[in-house]
Amino acid sequence: MNEITNWLIDWFEENTSESRTNIEANIEANYFDSGWLDSIKFIQFLGDIEDEYEVEFDNDQFQDREFASISGLAKIIHNSAESEASTSEGEFTQNDIVQALRELGIKTGDHIFIHSNIGFFGKLINTKNENEVYLAFKNTLHEVVGAEGTVIHPTFSYSFCKGQDFDPAITPGICGMLSEMARQDTDYMRSHDPNFSIAASGKLAEYFTENPDNHSFGKNSFFARFLEKDGIFVNFNFDAASTFVHYAEREAEVPYRWDKPFEGNLIINGKAEKATFYHYVRDLEKPEHAPVFTKFDAKAKELKLAKTVNLGRGQIVSISAKDTFDLIQKTLKTEPDFLLP
Repeated sequence: MNEITNWLIDWFEENTSESRTNIEANIEANYFDSGWLDSIKFIQFLGDIEDEYEVEFDNDQFQDREFASISGLAKIIHNSAESEASTSEGEFTQNDIVQALRELGIKTGDHIFIHSNIGFFGKLINTKNENEVYLAFKNTLHEVVGAEGTVIHPTFSYSFCKGQDFDPAITPGICGMLSEMARQDTDYMRSHDPNFSIAASGKLAEYFTENPDNHSFGKNSFFARFLEKDGIFVNFNFDAASTFVHYAEREAEVPYRWDKPFEGNLIINGKAEKATFYHYVRDLEKPEHAPVFTKFDAKAKELKLAKTVNLGRGQIVSISAKDTFDLIQKTLKTEPDFLLP
């Protein structure tokens, strides 16, 4: 247990601005209330835990109060790891991926955006290493959407937010193995957004990546274009929510977020240029403004806007950008805390 606690402390020290002394003194505290994680960093946090301990969390665990503190989460990881070790590893085939996507209604000509944590699925049969797993998913995704469709992965780096330069050719993303391997794949084009870049391959790859708005959630941003083209979010082992939620919030002019500029060097073909890009931020000192998408996920599924299928020991959830946008716009009018704790 101590080893897991120490790993979590190391993670927060490396990935937040908190001092190790403060983290160690607050292992019982709620790290959401403390403002240590936002929705984007939470996805990274989960992915890193899953990669390190090969565990799968369920919704009951997410709702457990212990999940929100380092000490409590250490216990959950410990118990989950023991449980995973005592059960057979999920197995699935490349054809199972095809069938799952088609069951969700994904078809030729669709433009799909993949939030992914593929480790949850278990073992992909007939693959020996990460590259073979990546190629199996890549080939499957393109098979299902065909030549008229587009496959898109988040390659977010938050470079300017972290005070770092951004070079789309080499700056790594933090969105998991599938996205990171797509970033390095020459079949994919990467956008030049230093905080929320995406990698795209297929019919509209150039459209989705060229000349990004200098506001990641602006009128000509990737997310605006994805909505315009009736894109579909396909989430591997995540709920129905996505980063697109912040675009919908900005369009609704929610009172708890605002535009904030971040400056840095944008490096294109070895040449650095000063640039300013905007993020739609919240006050980290106000835990009541921390993003929570539980209510959105539940309502999207209740209204059957979000579809779910099983794959291996995990799940795939899909929902269109239009349904996501419309649900948020409509619900915020009567429930202004729809996307808050």
